[in-house]
This record gives sequence, C-alpha cells and structure tokens, in this order.
Amino acid sequence: MKFSVVQKFDFPLELVLKAREERYNLIPELKKPDVFEKTSQGNVIRTKRRFTAAGTLPKSLKKFIPVETMEFIDHSTWDAGAGVHRWKIVSVKYEKTIRWQGTTRYEEHEESGGKKTRRIMEGEISVNIPFVGRQLEKIMADGFKNNFEKDYRTIVEAAEKMS
Repeated sequence: MKFSVVQKFDFPLELVLKAREERYNLIPELKKPDVFEKTSQGNVIRTKRRFTAAGTLPKSLKKFIPVETMEFIDHSTWDAGAGVHRWKIVSVKYEKTIRWQGTTRYEEHEESGGKKTRRIMEGEISVNIPFVGRQLEKIMADGFKNNFEKDYRTIVEAAEKMS
C-alpha cells in the first residue's frame, strides 16, 4: 500500500531543519527516539532505532498478530545537504513479512513574499499475512500519518521558539 503526505511550514528551510534537530532539547516533554546505532559521514547521518507499534492494533487483530510482530527497527539515512530522509522499517522477528520504506523531502519555496518549506513524505507498506495483511497495512499507514502530523507539530513548536 502506497501513501503520501505533504505538509507546509511557514518558516524557511534552514530554520525548519534546525528545529527538526533541536526539538528534543527545546521541548522537554518530547520523548527522544531509542537510537541504538548512529554513524555520520559529512552531511549524511545513518541511524537505527527501535520502536513498538502494538498499541495501535484493534482487539480483533491482536488475537491473530503476536505482539513481537509489531516490534520494529527503523533504518534511517538523513542527508542534510540534500534535505532528504530515507527510511526502511522492518519487523524485528518477521523482516520479510512486514516492511515499510520511503522518503521524506524538505524543499524551500517562495510564497506570499517569504520563504516557506514543504515536506513531502512518500512511503509504501507491505504486510504479507494472509487474511489480515491489507487491513494491517491500512492501520499502519494511518498510524504513520498520525505520527507524521505529531512530528510536524513538534517541528513547528521548536521553530516558533527559535524564531
């Protein structure tokens, strides 16, 4: 299942990217991601982080899907020079069963006489579980979009504090 989201920030690209990086320092109640591996080379940062998405499953699916199926590792590559975040998320125990991947691009543009930023996220989720795969793909895509919206709000809040 493919999905996409486009968001607009009323801030220039440089401020949005700085707010994206600094938000965990500026917003104390924001939980930092569980990053267990990080490497940097020039403008490129690669990270791996763990997270669990089992809380998003409806009761009707929980009896078919073991909790450990919803434990994931996010393999991310952030190219600050290009403003592109590439990500691949796989189930820890069922890597070939549940996968999602995509890109998030940050682009600056002129609007109403000022510099604004557009964030374009495009992704694809694949769940190869008989009978419930398509339903789980939709739930996961909706959850991902909701988290992306929360992420957007934290960047806006941080940018407002920095401007």
